[in-house]
Order: sequence, then structure tokens, then C-alpha cells
Amino acid sequence: MKLILAVCFLVTALSISAAESNVIQMTTAAIQAAEKKGVRYYKKGDYEKAFHHLLESAKQGMKQPQYLLGMMYLKGQYVDRELDTGLAWLGVANEMGASKWQNTYDGIYAKLNDPQKL
Repeated sequence: MKLILAVCFLVTALSISAAESNVIQMTTAAIQAAEKKGVRYYKKGDYEKAFHHLLESAKQGMKQPQYLLGMMYLKGQYVDRELDTGLAWLGVANEMGASKWQNTYDGIYAKLNDPQKL
């Protein structure tokens, strides 16, 4: 009887674990799909559609969408130009260590006056 209960418990635990794994994979797949769509729309110049997909994936930690959102805010592409928001997104994207992105951030930051740097 104990063996039957143990087997039932193990089967249930494995089933739950597999189900949780599928949910995580689906979430990751959705994030990656949003990133791809956002980048594609950005390259086409459809900034409205790009923004929504990029924001969705950027909030989940995807670095390229974070960088592109930063550029959108700096350039005023679909969104109002906001220097602080743009630099914030670029700064988060720079956690990846891409030298091109760091150079972009550093170049913009170097042009700011002292009150803007605060």
C-alpha cells in the first residue's frame, strides 16, 4: 500500500513539474516572438507596432528591445522624446556589454549638461 501511494505521489509530482516546464517554455517563446516582431517592425519603420512588441519583451529583460526602446525615446519615434527614459533603457540594455551600445550611451551622456546628468 505504501509503495502504491509513493508511486502515485511521484507520478503526480512529475506531471506537475512537466506542466510547469511547458508554461515556462511557452512564456519564453512568447517573449522571443514579441522581440522578433518588435525588431522587424522597427526595421520597417512601423514604430507604433514595434513599440508594443518591444516594450513587452524589454520588460522581460530582452536587451535588444531595451536598446531599441531607448533609441525610440531619444528620437521621438512613436513616443514623445524623453531623454531620461531613453537613456534609462539604453543603460539597462548596456548590461549586456555591447561596445556599440555603450559608445552610443557614452556619446549622448557626454553631451548632457550638469543638470541633465543629475
